[in-house]
Amino acid sequence: MGQAFSVEFPDESADVISKQDALSELILAICWGGTFYIIGMIFTAVQIIDRWRGPRDDNPTNFFSVHSLASRAGDFGYE
Repeated sequence: MGQAFSVEFPDESADVISKQDALSELILAICWGGTFYIIGMIFTAVQIIDRWRGPRDDNPTNFFSVHSLASRAGDFGYE
C-alpha cells in the first residue's frame, strides 16, 4: 500500500515552449477570443431583434433592420 505514491516523475520545471509554439499558442488564443466575441455579438443581436419584435412578434424585421443593428453594434457604448 502506498507503492504508487513513491514513483519518481521526471523534473519538467526547466522545459520551455519554443518560439514557434509560443506564436501558435498566441494565435490560437486570439482565435478563441474572437470566436467567443462573435458568439456574444450574435446572441446580443438575436436578443435585441427579439425585443424589437415585441411581445406578440407583430413587428416585422427584415434584412435592413438586421444590417443596421450589425453596423451600429459597436457604437452602443460610445454615445
